[in-house]
Amino acid sequence: MTKKKIDNALYHHLKNAVSKALPLEYAIRATRQSRSVEFQKLLEIDLQIRKYWMRLGATEAEIDTEGFMDLAWDTVQIGFPLAHRHGRLYPPTMLDLINRGLAEVGGIFRDEALQWDVPAANYFRLSDLLHGNDMQYMLRAAALALKEARHYKPEDDVDLKFFAKEIRQPIHLHPGLRYAADEREENGRSVEQFGILLDTKMEFSLPDLKRQIREFIYQYAARRKSLRPAFAKDLTAERLLNDFFSTDLLDAEEDDEVQITRHDALMSGLAGLHCWDRWMLYQLQGHKFPAARAIKDTLDIYPKEAIPVMERAIRKNCKAAEEIINDTITRLEHRA
Repeated sequence: MTKKKIDNALYHHLKNAVSKALPLEYAIRATRQSRSVEFQKLLEIDLQIRKYWMRLGATEAEIDTEGFMDLAWDTVQIGFPLAHRHGRLYPPTMLDLINRGLAEVGGIFRDEALQWDVPAANYFRLSDLLHGNDMQYMLRAAALALKEARHYKPEDDVDLKFFAKEIRQPIHLHPGLRYAADEREENGRSVEQFGILLDTKMEFSLPDLKRQIREFIYQYAARRKSLRPAFAKDLTAERLLNDFFSTDLLDAEEDDEVQITRHDALMSGLAGLHCWDRWMLYQLQGHKFPAARAIKDTLDIYPKEAIPVMERAIRKNCKAAEEIINDTITRLEHRA
C-alpha cells in the first residue's frame, strides 16, 4: 500500500528547507574530518569576530538574532554581505554599529582567515560552514511540520507556527563565479555597478548554474533597494524579490548529491546525521561500542510527533550518512 501523498505549502517549505540544509551539513562534517586543523583555526577566528562585535557595543543576543556573524564573515570572505536581510528594519543606532563594524572587519580578519584552505568554502559561505544547524532542533521541527502537513489540502492556509523557520539554508558559492561591485562617475554623480563574473571554461551543472543565477537576481534586487531611500519605489526590485520568494522558498532545488523523493527521507537524513555526530563523539572519547550508544541516543531523542522507528532503521540511516560524508570528502578534495 502506498503512502498518502502530502501536497501543501507546509510540506513543500519543509522539503525545500531540509533539501537545502543537508548538503551543507554533509560538507561541514566532511570538512571537520578532512581539514580538522584548518576548521579549528576558523572556529577560533569566529570567536575573535564575535568578541570584535561585542567590543563595538553589540550584545550576544543582537549578534545572534540580527545575523552579525553572517554579515562579518561574508565581508571577510566575499567583500560584502550576501546574507538575506531584505525587509529587516534596523534602528539607526544598530545600523550605525553594523556599518562601523563591516567597514573594518575585512581588514582585520581577512588575511588570517583566508590562509586556511577549506575546499568546501569554494561552494559554501564560511559563515554557513562554521555555524550550521542543530540536528535535534531540525528533527523536532521536521517531525512537527510533517505531522501537521498530513492534515492539510493543497489549497489550505497553514498556521505559521508549524513552519520550520529556523533551519539554516546555505547561500551557495561556486569557484567559477565571483561577485563584483565597482563605482564609476557619471554626470557628476557616483554610480555603482554590481554583477557576477563567470568562468567560461569551468564546468557547471545545470542545476548549480540556475541556482547561482537565481541567487544573483536576489542579491541584485536587494542591493538596488538598499541603495535607495526607504520611501522610494523600485518596481524592478520589488518584482524580482517577489518572484524569488514566491518560488525559491517553496520549490525544492535539484541537487547533485542530495535528492529527497519521499517524505520519510526527510527524517531519515536528519536522524542519520544526529547518530553519526554522536558516534564520532563517543569514538573520540574512547567509549566502548560507540556506534551502539549513538543509535540508542538517537532513538531516545527521536521526536514523539514522528512515526516511530526501529533500531535497525537508525543504524541504516547512520551508515547512509557516513557514506555521503565520505563521498563528500572525496568530491571536495578532488575539486580543490
